[in-house]
Amino acid sequence: MALQTYLSSCIVYAPSSAKHASGSHGSFHLRPNLAYNLDEVDDHVSLQKLEALDKVISKEIKELTKKQKEGEENGKKGNAVDSRLKLLRRFKKFFLYRNRLLKIREAGGPNDDIQDEFRTRFLAKSNDAASFFEQFDEDIFLSEYRLLIQKLPKKGAENFGQEIADFETGLMLSCQEQLEGRQQYLFYAKDARTACMMKSLTQDSYASLVKWAKENFSGLKSMDPGKQMSKFREFLLPAEAEGNDINLQRIFGMQVDGFEGKKFTRFVMKASAEYQRRILNVYFSEIMDVAPSDALAFTKMNARRLRYSELRILAYLRNQKFDLEVFEEFIEHIKEKDVSNQMGIDMGILEVLNIFIRNVRKPEWVDTLIKTHRLTKGLWYNGSKFLNSYTLHNEEHAVTLITKSLELTNRIDYFVLKDIDFYILFLACYLHDISMVIHPDLGRLSSENGKNLVLISELMNQMEDAVSEFGKIDLKDKKNSRYKNAGRFLVEVFNQVYGYFETLVRDNHAKDSAKFIRDRSNSLLNYLETTLLSFVAKVSESHGYDAMDVYGLKSRAKDDTISIKYLMILIRMADLLDVANDRVNYHLLRQNLKNLSQTSKFHWISHLVTDKIELDTDYVTDEKVAMGDKPITEIINLKLYLNFKQLTVARKTMKCQGCQMEKGENSLVIRIHGGDNRTMVCDENQCMVLCCWMMRKHDWLVKELGALKEYLFSVNNSLFKTEINFVINYRDDMKLDADMFDSVQDYLDA
Repeated sequence: MALQTYLSSCIVYAPSSAKHASGSHGSFHLRPNLAYNLDEVDDHVSLQKLEALDKVISKEIKELTKKQKEGEENGKKGNAVDSRLKLLRRFKKFFLYRNRLLKIREAGGPNDDIQDEFRTRFLAKSNDAASFFEQFDEDIFLSEYRLLIQKLPKKGAENFGQEIADFETGLMLSCQEQLEGRQQYLFYAKDARTACMMKSLTQDSYASLVKWAKENFSGLKSMDPGKQMSKFREFLLPAEAEGNDINLQRIFGMQVDGFEGKKFTRFVMKASAEYQRRILNVYFSEIMDVAPSDALAFTKMNARRLRYSELRILAYLRNQKFDLEVFEEFIEHIKEKDVSNQMGIDMGILEVLNIFIRNVRKPEWVDTLIKTHRLTKGLWYNGSKFLNSYTLHNEEHAVTLITKSLELTNRIDYFVLKDIDFYILFLACYLHDISMVIHPDLGRLSSENGKNLVLISELMNQMEDAVSEFGKIDLKDKKNSRYKNAGRFLVEVFNQVYGYFETLVRDNHAKDSAKFIRDRSNSLLNYLETTLLSFVAKVSESHGYDAMDVYGLKSRAKDDTISIKYLMILIRMADLLDVANDRVNYHLLRQNLKNLSQTSKFHWISHLVTDKIELDTDYVTDEKVAMGDKPITEIINLKLYLNFKQLTVARKTMKCQGCQMEKGENSLVIRIHGGDNRTMVCDENQCMVLCCWMMRKHDWLVKELGALKEYLFSVNNSLFKTEINFVINYRDDMKLDADMFDSVQDYLDA
């Protein structure tokens, strides 16, 4: 029944489909399109996942086939078995196509091993029709040889196509068919020849439109941006009466008289939003001197800077969800002369624009994300307005969180998000730390808080002593040391007050950022709906919660309109994974080290020695375990790469809970416990400095991984069980300054 439940929760697609299968009950999630994979690690994870599922399905097919044969021998009809077999074979074909494609991508093309493996499975069986058709039923013969021909060099593709033709001839002869020179008309022979010819075909869907734009609008490139926008607005004016030549210069006029006055195009002009989008895209790209296409990488040919107003329009025009009426309203309300829209774009927005359009999709939502990126960049433009001791929490941090959150959804099987989920998550990535840039309320020091009263009392007592000491005039003191002592004391008071606000902002920034988001619904964030902002604020604030406050929430995240629990987990994890040295600068740290607090020094130096953190997932299948009893182990490996090595024994031993350290080759492997073992203490008698350092720095991350492991185990998934490892890889590349290492030691010993 577990198998039936699993299959009924998934949608079956043909191998060429770009969709994905998912379900709420033992689901197996795949990216909708392999082109959406972020990098080669995503490809590797997808391939591992596919191979694990292939083993599980193949085992089930084998057992069901055996039952089917036993039923036939006993004269019983097994309709249920037959239908399940049919469904499983269709699923296997769906996963096999992606499996083969990823293997080819990982190998850099169809190498000899991949081709030979195909020949063994199919072409070697030209004299054994029964064996071939048995393999054919469960495999993707046609799709796979087309894929191989597509990816092979031209000469290799032609030779491979001839092998397909020769195989088909041999197969027909083995079936005692009389071909008599008609081999060239056989289906696979013709299909393989066609696949080879299609390799040389190219299609530019914009070619004729680019020609039309160059013939009619090239002169507009040299105009200033304001006049260019006026011309674009004229292109969007309503149509004139039929037959008026002005209609040829207007998108709505083309619906009356047709594109270039061709009457047969009127129906398409009225019915096809895609046709309208392409015409507007080419027109606007041409006058802005940007290469017309659907690509989301923009460069002006005339070396002028690309402004935010132009980027926002291009993002609309290169989105497949385009709607002409909505776009017309958007153009009416965009204020291209607004200071914010006049800003030149930064490279960070181009890094995530593709992610926005693929995952959020709605042009209106994508536009508000662009505006939020611009707002975040503007607020952080000169850094924090009061406190300068924090690592980066600006739009660069937000961009990293967006890519990290996608890595998590790609590489951990359980998380499946909807468009609205991605939209709220990405907004929260931008705004979750926003309070840290704002000047803190200095009046909070005078509030009747327990800590405040203690600090104020201590400082006032010290001041009384200092004033009393300053009033003692020693005529023999030629160096006026009382002034020097008073100056040092005032600096000490300043540092204590500064440290108070640094800690206050750091400890309360999640709650303060959520309040900032809610309070700015009528000002800075008035382009976002109030209800939406309440969700964004809730997700943003959650990155400061304790783990149990999130994982203990009762939720049906997959079924809810907004998967709020998933979003909380993802932003927390993504935030904890932004640990690399691109958040700090060595030279800035070197110049300001003596002015930083002990806590800030520790965090800055920890980032400095970290090259990157990578989430990789492996899948191990236990063929002895039934399909409904979690036969696949998903092993999530969080790999931290350090450029520093220090394996001496620490002065202070830590007893870490919920994990166990194992030494590897140039690595420390931290096995994360869960369930009944979550309170177990690491049994290492002597801690190494590097292990203590990283476990102290990533204490929140390790606790989060433990909570995540328990959560993934508890959810109803009949296919997977999850293991999590935190792997610290080290190299001895960086010679850390002695005073920096001493600062780390002081923090660990405190």
